[in-house]
Amino acid sequence: MSTEECLKHYLKISLPRFQHADIILVISHMYFRKKSYQSAFLKCMSRSSVYGFSTAERLSQISDSEILEISKNS
Repeated sequence: MSTEECLKHYLKISLPRFQHADIILVISHMYFRKKSYQSAFLKCMSRSSVYGFSTAERLSQISDSEILEISKNS
């Protein structure tokens, strides 16, 4: 059973100890946090442009070697 399925199951249990707001909040937070890590994406919005390219277009053209070079200089 996956973690998500387990957390969903806990939210459906009708026992009184699982029906408190604080328990539901924590379980929901754990579930949605896990889902957000699995479906996260980077969104770049910029009104400015350099040489006619938006920030997202410039980021999409960065090569692996450029990233390694920048990380070595940091």
